[in-house]
Amino acid sequence: MEQRVVTSPNSTGYAQWVSTEYKDSSPQYFTATMFNVTNPEEVEQGAKPKLKQIGPIVYRYHYHFFNISWSEDLLTVQNMKYESYDWLPELSAFDPYTTELTFLNVPMLAVKAGVDPDDEWWSSMAFDLIASAANQTLFTKTTIHNFIWGYESPFLQWVNQTVQPLNSTIFQLQPNDTSEGECFDRLHGQYDEYYTGKNDSNLLNWYTQWHGMRDLEVWGTEDANKVYGYDGTGYSILIPEGKNLTIFVDTLYRHLVLWHNMTEEVEGITLDRYWLADDNFFNITQGDSAYHLNAPHGMSNMSAPMNVMQGTPVPIFMSLPLFFHSDDSYFEAVDFLPPNNTRERHLHNTELMIEPTSGITMKVKKRVQVNVRMTSSLILYPNVTTTFMPIAWFELSSTISEPLADQVKSTLLLAKAIAYYCPYVLGGLSGLFLLLTIHAAYMAHIRSQSSGYDLIEDTEEAGPIIN
Repeated sequence: MEQRVVTSPNSTGYAQWVSTEYKDSSPQYFTATMFNVTNPEEVEQGAKPKLKQIGPIVYRYHYHFFNISWSEDLLTVQNMKYESYDWLPELSAFDPYTTELTFLNVPMLAVKAGVDPDDEWWSSMAFDLIASAANQTLFTKTTIHNFIWGYESPFLQWVNQTVQPLNSTIFQLQPNDTSEGECFDRLHGQYDEYYTGKNDSNLLNWYTQWHGMRDLEVWGTEDANKVYGYDGTGYSILIPEGKNLTIFVDTLYRHLVLWHNMTEEVEGITLDRYWLADDNFFNITQGDSAYHLNAPHGMSNMSAPMNVMQGTPVPIFMSLPLFFHSDDSYFEAVDFLPPNNTRERHLHNTELMIEPTSGITMKVKKRVQVNVRMTSSLILYPNVTTTFMPIAWFELSSTISEPLADQVKSTLLLAKAIAYYCPYVLGGLSGLFLLLTIHAAYMAHIRSQSSGYDLIEDTEEAGPIIN
């Protein structure tokens, strides 16, 4: 408890809480697998996309909190989270700076979603005129580095100068902070807030605000819009057996449910394993109108939150890698070229392994696939088949280091020893206390008899002790 609850820089667990960089820390890895479109010209004519997985491209993930402040009662803490990624060439199969791939032209499809949100003929024609004037095509070629971490889109620059001002002309899948000032600007000066776990360990690492918001105002129900759930770095102490967990996933702008699945041993410690629940990505017809998925189940529609948060209804849909746990129609609409073109739970689902007594995450593999909805247009691409096109999938993984695992094991052994022997110790102490009480009462009775007083009789007959 003392290690997990952090209420000041002097707290025992402050170093482990505030940053990924501390003594014996467990490295965290961000792994990217990209989808290279091998037949772009055929896709423009209505053919099924053939996708080649390119990866892994592995990065070391770092974060630290800054601008930290605790509430007066120490029940909550606010901070900003600086996140950065360093490429690890020794673990990567491709050089992201030199490897060029063919991707969907996502900036162009984002503009199309803004100009032609309802696929009307007249707005589709307007989009075609804009795209034609800017010499844009449905597919683009760029390096892996540019596609993930961002580049100036020539099309967005043209739109910004010719059609209307834009908030940004940079396209990126993932930010990579280089300074706290840059991070502050990216977050628009808005803080995250969590419960510290003080007074209630069930609320440890539980979101109360995300980017300054308690209510997102992007989804279809009150509950869906509420910011709540664990932050994913740790969970409550003494998790009940079989309990499902709720996490808030900032990249999806929503909370998700983790199912308790089984137990497994890691570094000699018995852990509870959790998977993403199957019903997290149900659609409107399955009774889940909260998240605006008017498509087969298995997706998270990001266009609504991106329209509110970034001002552009980018047609991005998130799923598990290779459409795991999604409707088969998504998987069948594209050709995933071998190898690694079959869906498997241990490779394509998100999984967490948690030590239930401490609530510490011992092993984690968070996975998500980014897809873009590709649609036809009236003049330029009339034959294109509407497809949810995968462009990349990512994994954030970590396993507790051996020194930290040893610390956890020794702490758990002590806790279990106390829990095991405590009833016997308390029973022994209770028996000893009872014997001492009986002995004291007996000796008091003997003294009262020898002095002419009986403690059981009325004290008024014995007279006052002191006159």
